[in-house]
Amino acid sequence: MTSQIALMAAFTDCCVARRLPFPFVPFPFLAGVVVQQIIPTQLDRFYLFIVNNSAANRIFVGFDYEPNVNNGVLLEVNLGFYEPWIVPTNGIFVAAAGAATPGLAIVA
Repeated sequence: MTSQIALMAAFTDCCVARRLPFPFVPFPFLAGVVVQQIIPTQLDRFYLFIVNNSAANRIFVGFDYEPNVNNGVLLEVNLGFYEPWIVPTNGIFVAAAGAATPGLAIVA
């Protein structure tokens, strides 16, 4: 039992130490009906959180492709979000069901 606790503590310390030097950077964006790239490819990305701040329009997210209603991660209205367990390092593209749809991406 003690060895499991020590192993868990070492793993936790390792992960916390790994993340401390990296800032969490917010990228507010306005998605529209035209696809746009909001974040370029980043190979050392270890955290990603994207949220839809709109009360009216959906946001579609694509990773190295242009999303639309048929292919993309769908973020519903009123704080629909995407926070993957395995973080994609691809470029992030967004489109929306309407013009000037506010969203926020946080990366580290």
